[in-house]
Amino acid sequence: MSLIAAAAAATAAQLAQAYVESPLVLALVAAVTAALTLAWQAQEQERAPARRVVAHAGAILLAVACALACTRAAVAPAAADHVVALLDGASSSTREWRFEARVADVAPRGPGGTRWLVDAVSLDDPEPRSLHGRMQLYVRMNVPPVSVGDRVRFRGRLRRITAFGNPGELDWVGWNARRGVFVSVFVWNGGDIDVLADDAVTLGERVGKLRARVTAAAAADRGRAGALVAALITGERTLLGEADARAVTVAGLAHVLAISGLNLSLVGGGVFWLVRRALLETWLARAGVDIARGAVLAGVAATLAYTAISGGGVSVARACLMAVVAGGAVWEGRRGTGLSALGAAALAISLAMPGVAREAGFQLSFAAVVAILAYGTALGRRRRKPAAIQGAIELSLLCWTVSTPIVAQHFGRVAIYGAPATLVTAPLATAIVATGLSGAAAVAAGLAPLGAALFSIGAWAAEALLRVAHVFAAMPAAELRVVAPGPVATAAATVAPLSLLLEGHKQRAVAALTLVIITVSAIVAVQDRYRADRLDVHFLSVGQGDSTVLHLPGGRIAVVDAGLPGRGAMVVAPFLRRERVRRIDYLIATHAQDDHAGGLPELLDEVEVGELWTAAGDCGVESFARLRETARARGAAIVDVGAAELPVRAGNGWRLAALWPRDPQGACDDNDRSVVVAIEFAGRRVLLGGDIEARAEAALVGAVGASGLDADVLNAPHHGSRTSSSASYVAATSPQVVVASAGQGNRYGFPRIETRDRYLAIGARFLTTAADGAVHVRIDERGGLGVRTAAR
Repeated sequence: MSLIAAAAAATAAQLAQAYVESPLVLALVAAVTAALTLAWQAQEQERAPARRVVAHAGAILLAVACALACTRAAVAPAAADHVVALLDGASSSTREWRFEARVADVAPRGPGGTRWLVDAVSLDDPEPRSLHGRMQLYVRMNVPPVSVGDRVRFRGRLRRITAFGNPGELDWVGWNARRGVFVSVFVWNGGDIDVLADDAVTLGERVGKLRARVTAAAAADRGRAGALVAALITGERTLLGEADARAVTVAGLAHVLAISGLNLSLVGGGVFWLVRRALLETWLARAGVDIARGAVLAGVAATLAYTAISGGGVSVARACLMAVVAGGAVWEGRRGTGLSALGAAALAISLAMPGVAREAGFQLSFAAVVAILAYGTALGRRRRKPAAIQGAIELSLLCWTVSTPIVAQHFGRVAIYGAPATLVTAPLATAIVATGLSGAAAVAAGLAPLGAALFSIGAWAAEALLRVAHVFAAMPAAELRVVAPGPVATAAATVAPLSLLLEGHKQRAVAALTLVIITVSAIVAVQDRYRADRLDVHFLSVGQGDSTVLHLPGGRIAVVDAGLPGRGAMVVAPFLRRERVRRIDYLIATHAQDDHAGGLPELLDEVEVGELWTAAGDCGVESFARLRETARARGAAIVDVGAAELPVRAGNGWRLAALWPRDPQGACDDNDRSVVVAIEFAGRRVLLGGDIEARAEAALVGAVGASGLDADVLNAPHHGSRTSSSASYVAATSPQVVVASAGQGNRYGFPRIETRDRYLAIGARFLTTAADGAVHVRIDERGGLGVRTAAR
């Protein structure tokens, strides 16, 4: 009982930590959660009043202590031979280091290159010396083929891992810290990376090489089916093609690719059954020896071994810990409960990885198991048991309805056919895992021909699963893009389906409460989304690049640029989902440079776009021309700024107008052809200047006049470079607040000190996304100006 209450309280406190920083408030959340959990459990158990009081008080104290421990910050190791020590407290190193490391994981290639997770082995400084600690290694181009367990040598500068600095974004720092990663290193050309000969020495290195060997054997000459078998057995997803991975996700089968309870139950349970069955036939059984304990040891050992080979992850850790707890119950000769095992797993993971409860993987994994356990309990109360197919349908629907709100909150997607797709593919997934695990065991034992035969059987099932995934993904409205429901509505919508498993007045009370919460949350969200009494300007932090989101009074949305390729999907689109935006009314591409327009195509994939504004004239940049064609094909109106007249849009007291270019000349990626826009509301003006430099600034001042450029809030042109923000432009605009969009430690030195000093000299407040994170400017209906920064 204490374990379950502590786990529930620790989880609640970690979720609350995203919105509350006070330890006292978090402790109160933990105590209330623990008390509610104990009250619910007390109905299931009879206990003397005195003992119950003592047990409840102890459980609440344990829950509060665990909650505070779970919400502590992950601290980087202080050992002198850890990679973090090379930074000596700085955010990045001033010199390049030559590392030797072991590849621990390889992520699928993204827009900015490939990301490896590597374990440091040694460092040339200039003499070789031992080093340890994990690093994120980013390789931009010419990526060499490597497998998990390979040893590599490379040279690069270290950088402390930081978040972009946008409100509500993924806690990238915490996510990495919970996995022991605090630094990253970047290599531009993968041709400079040396892949060394295999010389695995440590147990971890040998496990990595075994995982690589099993992956290669599973995928060998089996095409996409072999890639899926490898993904389900070793967690190696880089071999799976983009089209297949996309089909699996759209069909609502992403959980199929996650190694979790199915895999570990087949490993641990299979070994337990085999060993126990074998010992039953021996003289041990005849001698009266308890053979269950031997089978438990074998099953737990197999589970731990497979957990190590599979590459880990929250779902794997949860399944492994539950298996260990269940094995302990069998060892002691008692019958454990699934809820107790789940509570123990949740508490252990929370203590080991503070803040993990805020991650989608944790929430999805534990919510699904809670649904399964709740369904099993409800099934036990039924007088008439359903047929097997009916039970499978009910469980599939329950798991889908429980997980869908969490997926919508974190990823902004709903897979409509997730339940039937899971029901159809469950036998295929079981067959793949069963034959794949047997094949992996054969390969590990040196029986390669047997392993190949088993992998081939699994590949047949994998091919069938992929075909089913493509069928469901191609069905009408297979995937809906949705806005984030918000944490309160997500929690209520997740609990709501479970209320159907309750009885009588409990079911009605929980259902009514969740319905009220969801309804109130929806009303508040809609009211906030379409309010007409303020203008919100969000200067997003997208690294070395530029992106601004304008929430215009009355609900219209304008987005100016989206940063480098990848930033649209990684930063801007998630921000829009959190702001409950499904349509961009005015998408403005200032000019055809990647740090401004690179992420815009990703927004076209995520949301509906009404108008796309670009400078008039032909463009020789292929990606930019393709952006215009894609927007036109998807129904967006193309607005050519400067072709005849400068566009102006207005409504609800606001005015959005393009001021430049008036007669576009030169290449479309020239800085001076940047689209300059002004937004006016309640007597205030916000001016966004793209990358214009001194020549265009002078021409703009001459064309508009000083009074036409007077601004309260200004986005410093060209990220605050020395060739922009000329004295005449600064004097003409005379802003109160200046924001320079730039990346941390960027190689250009933006914003330049002399540029900042020019704005400070006129009394302006100077902010930069590199240091301050995202900057939120709010102008109310009375002209009040408020500025908030996302503290890093």
